[in-house]
Amino acid sequence: MQNFLVLPMDERPCTYNFPKQLGEMAGAKIYIPPREILGNLEKIANYKELSDWVLNNAGKVAGMVISTDTLLYGGLIPSRRIPATFEEISEKLLIFNKLKKLFPNLVIYVCTTIMRISNSNENQEEKEYWNKFGELIYKYSSLMDKLKIFSDNDYETYNLERILEPATNAVQISELKEQIPTDTLKDYILGRFRNFKINILLTELLKEELIDYLAVCADDSSQHGFNVTEKRILKKIPDKIHSLKNKINIYPGADEAISVLLARMINKSVSFVPKFYARYSKPGEGSSLITMYEGVSIRETLESQVSSVGGVLVNSLAMADAILYIHTSENGQEDQYLNTLFNKNIIPVPDTIIKGDINNIEGELNKLVVLVDLAYANGADNYFMNELSVKIDLKKLLSYSAWNTAGNSLGTALAHASIRKLT
Repeated sequence: MQNFLVLPMDERPCTYNFPKQLGEMAGAKIYIPPREILGNLEKIANYKELSDWVLNNAGKVAGMVISTDTLLYGGLIPSRRIPATFEEISEKLLIFNKLKKLFPNLVIYVCTTIMRISNSNENQEEKEYWNKFGELIYKYSSLMDKLKIFSDNDYETYNLERILEPATNAVQISELKEQIPTDTLKDYILGRFRNFKINILLTELLKEELIDYLAVCADDSSQHGFNVTEKRILKKIPDKIHSLKNKINIYPGADEAISVLLARMINKSVSFVPKFYARYSKPGEGSSLITMYEGVSIRETLESQVSSVGGVLVNSLAMADAILYIHTSENGQEDQYLNTLFNKNIIPVPDTIIKGDINNIEGELNKLVVLVDLAYANGADNYFMNELSVKIDLKKLLSYSAWNTAGNSLGTALAHASIRKLT
């Protein structure tokens, strides 16, 4: 097995430990920077330290997976906060020219994020003003996109005036505008424009073959908003430039992406294409459920995550390497963690679904089964898993995942399952 380099989004276990452990499971040596030089909730990583580390280790590996949130902004959370200009950030991208010049055969996968728009006034991971205006900015963003107050062309030409002073008689927009200070909204939009410009520039690097694959992850998204506008514009790029079709993926996710891209790189290095057969708790309906924090159906997220890991979905069980069993609730997700935190009732998954899933999984254990528990966001269906553990030895599952968002859970399970299948 070849050696690979990973520059993660930050030092959290899900972004730091998971890819390292996956690579080592496959028998690869993983070069990953010391935690102390990475960014976190309070610290911005130093570009010079990071770029020196990457360049010093690039000659030891066959490929690398790079989070540009870390490399360019100092971390996922700093990418939403730092005041640096587009010019200051974009200059850092020259490292990719240097890497390809020094190591022409080096395979480079890059992960970037579309900046999230949190729907709460919690500012722990946002700019300071979010504790007063976060919910209002979220609503403004959602309505501006939903009501089509501006065009995609306005946005991709960075028409600030159309966003700050919208030409509309919509009462809701006017009321929100009165509550959000213009300087605050302007600062927020300019920060979004900067990061969006960088993501557009990354597609140029992909076209120039300075990077080999680009994952653009929509972090904590919904069905409408400035972030959805950005995703929509970015999705048009491979339609216009057909050479990029199989080199770029734009989809919901973030924290799982480095693990997924590393699994893709390992799969590609041994010419392995993992094949998954998907089954849902509610056949014909489960795939269309819209998940929290993503704004798209489970099926759309699944297709994107399978593609990113270098796999395919198959329609025949006989063709599959593994069954991907997706446990869902009756009518969409609730946030298990937040409901528990605020003493809200959690609607249980109906017994008919739980019993059906248990019977189906128990009957398929002669095959490789990957279980992704999407009944809730931010946690497992504990009752279901307790009941399942009575019926089967959970260690017989090829993989299991239930955490944070559907994209996080699906991507992690697919990466883990493909590596386990290889080993």
